[in-house]
Amino acid sequence: MLGPMISALFAGNACVVKVSEYTAWSSKIYESIVHKTLIACGHSPDLFQVVTGFAEAGQALISTVDKLTFIGSPKVGKLVKIEF
Repeated sequence: MLGPMISALFAGNACVVKVSEYTAWSSKIYESIVHKTLIACGHSPDLFQVVTGFAEAGQALISTVDKLTFIGSPKVGKLVKIEF
């Protein structure tokens, strides 16, 4: 999640990451590190948010974003439905 997040922030965008429901416990550690780094650099920690949840949470996110980066298995990637 860090690669796309760094690209988004350096391009002047905020970043919302929806993590797998199986990694929710560790994502909060990364979120904390990024928030502290943003604050130390004089930026709002709200520029980076982590969302956890199942498929419904992912569907809700992809219907409201301008850019989507998917990182995961091809099997799960084929389940991602994007409608513009």
